[in-house]
Amino acid sequence: MSRWAILFAKKPEPGAVKTRLQPEFSPVESAELYSKFIEDCIENMAGSSVDHRLIAYSPSDAEAALRKLDNSLGLFEYFPQGPGDLGLRLERAFNFVFSKGAEGVVALGTDTPNLPAHYINSAFDLLKSHDVVLGPSMDGGYYLIGSRIDVGNLFKDVLWGSDYVFEQTIARLKGASFGLLPPWYDIDRPQDVKFLITHLRAMHLAGCSVACHTLSYLEERAVE
Repeated sequence: MSRWAILFAKKPEPGAVKTRLQPEFSPVESAELYSKFIEDCIENMAGSSVDHRLIAYSPSDAEAALRKLDNSLGLFEYFPQGPGDLGLRLERAFNFVFSKGAEGVVALGTDTPNLPAHYINSAFDLLKSHDVVLGPSMDGGYYLIGSRIDVGNLFKDVLWGSDYVFEQTIARLKGASFGLLPPWYDIDRPQDVKFLITHLRAMHLAGCSVACHTLSYLEERAVE
C-alpha cells in the first residue's frame, strides 16, 4: 500500500488562528502557540511509518510561513487547500493524492500536537482491512480520517464545527467498512490548554516525549 499522510495547517497569523483561546491568550500568543502545534505535528508525522507526507495549507500565501516551521529535511510536499468549507478542502486534498497513486490516505489537523505517531501507523494498519478509518475526538468531531476508497460524498453537507461531525460522517459511509482509533482531544479553549500541560508532563514522565515545542512554550510563559 502506498501510504500518504496529510497535515491540514493554517498560516500562524495573529487574529486568524486559535481565536477561542482569547482573551486568556493574546492574538500574538495564540499564533505563537499554534506555530508550536504545527512544529510538533510535523515532527509526529515525520516519525510515522508512511511513504509520502503532504502539508495542505491555508490561505493561499501560507506556504512560505509553514516551510519555516518544517524541520523534517524535505519529507513534506505542499498543496494549497483552496476555497470552500472543510469538506471541500478535504475532498480536494484526498483526490490530489489519489491522483498521485496513493492507495491509503490519512488526514489530520493541527489541534492535536501530542497525538503519538503510532496512532497514525495504527490508522494505516486499519486501512488494510477497512475502507475508512476515523479517530473520534471528544467534541463530537474527529481528529483523523483515512480512506483507501474514493471519498465520494463523505465530506458533503456535514455541519463542520458542530457536535455532529463524527455522527454525520458515519452516516455517510453507506455500507463501507470502517475502523476506529481510540478517542483523543482537540486543543481549542483555554481549559483544553490547561489539561494539555498536565497531560504532556505525565506523558513525558512516562517516557513519551511528544509535543516538546508546545510544552516548552507553555512552561516558558508559566501557563498553568
